Amino acid sequence: MALATAGLRPCVACVLAAASVAGEISPGTRDGCWTGDFNYHRCCMTNDDAACFPHQNSFTRIMCCSGLYEVMESWKDNNAASLGVRHPPRPLWPGLATCLGQEPDLHPTLDRNSLTTAVECVAKLPEVSVALDLFLGGGNTMTAAAKGMSSLSSQHSRPLEVFSFERDLGTIVAAGSPDGILRSGPWVDPMMLDVHFPENQGLTEQILHFQALLVFGEMSEAPKDLPMLWVLHGRPYPRESLGGYAWNALDVLCQHRAPLDLVVIDSQAHSEQEWLIIEAVCRPRLVVLANVNIPSASSWIAHRLELQGTWQLEARGQFALHSTPWVSLAETRRTRAWVIYSDLLQPVG
Repeated sequence: MALATAGLRPCVACVLAAASVAGEISPGTRDGCWTGDFNYHRCCMTNDDAACFPHQNSFTRIMCCSGLYEVMESWKDNNAASLGVRHPPRPLWPGLATCLGQEPDLHPTLDRNSLTTAVECVAKLPEVSVALDLFLGGGNTMTAAAKGMSSLSSQHSRPLEVFSFERDLGTIVAAGSPDGILRSGPWVDPMMLDVHFPENQGLTEQILHFQALLVFGEMSEAPKDLPMLWVLHGRPYPRESLGGYAWNALDVLCQHRAPLDLVVIDSQAHSEQEWLIIEAVCRPRLVVLANVNIPSASSWIAHRLELQGTWQLEARGQFALHSTPWVSLAETRRTRAWVIYSDLLQPVG
């Protein structure tokens, strides 16, 4: 399957966004990367490594072009990474509880469960325009987010976008086929891109192409009031990277779209590397975590949010993978719990 590409058309708003690089985060600033003719656009949005990052130079693409690297440098100054005093609570997110109560799920199944209802309800909030479903899998939560956004498309302040990563090409092909789940609703046909080539061959070029589409790409033929689905073939963070940070597609995505309005993590993986990038660079307003009651999943993230004191539990729920018990030791995994948290430091509305 050939993954699609798109033509690049400059737009003023996108160029301004590139210049500010998500406002609060300006990669390379604290390490003094940008002097003279060297700037973020030249060195981080093009493959000019020979000039920007020569071997004898102490500057590197990771140091100068990574949002997380910049944030972690700031932690050294003000200890911002430490766990803080609990922030005063606020009223629960308007409309969310009402939506969750409208569709009671007495007999949840994999095809119709309270997790997808929860994701759809969060995405229906007019404040949610940009969402990340960290792992595509079967595509249920990605389409739930797109469906929710579609219901109130005229009330959103930013173009509607849902991003998701998937390392297995066969899964992408199935979900994106003409009768696949990603083509089952009122949204733009999914944009599919490679963002992590095996063994890192061509990784820089792939991420640069993805970044160019994020900043300069304009789908002129796409209706502006429909969600754009981005299916990214590869890992959010390269597993081959050991002992240090690596330039990656998740960091780049969040540099240009932060703060994300919604992040969904429905996986049995621990997602340790990805979460730190999400927390520091993506800065989500709302987070949906699934599988918080089983080992090796997202429960540790929920505990981390509670410890930080700046996140509020908005809702929780559960669903069963099957209606009858499993006669095996895996029975503890049959029922899955989910939670929704909101960032108290970001405004409602």
